[in-house]
Amino acid sequence: MPHFLVALHPRALKPHASRPTRQLLLANRAHACTCCATQAIVALPAYLFVETFQQLLPVALGFAAGCMVSGGEGVQTRAIPWMP
Repeated sequence: MPHFLVALHPRALKPHASRPTRQLLLANRAHACTCCATQAIVALPAYLFVETFQQLLPVALGFAAGCMVSGGEGVQTRAIPWMP
């Protein structure tokens, strides 16, 4: 069934008579907290990584721009020379 017709399905048009149970609400809350915990764990190492390598950013961007401008002239056409 195409995705735009799913909303017209008879089950989708029925009003939901049942409410979520307390157990389901607690499970949803626990799942949301568990999924967001990784973001808090990785935030500090990511910040320290960015602060550490921020001085190399102009050099890295200059290198990338030079690669794009040169267009690969004088470079081998195959990525791995010994592969046929």
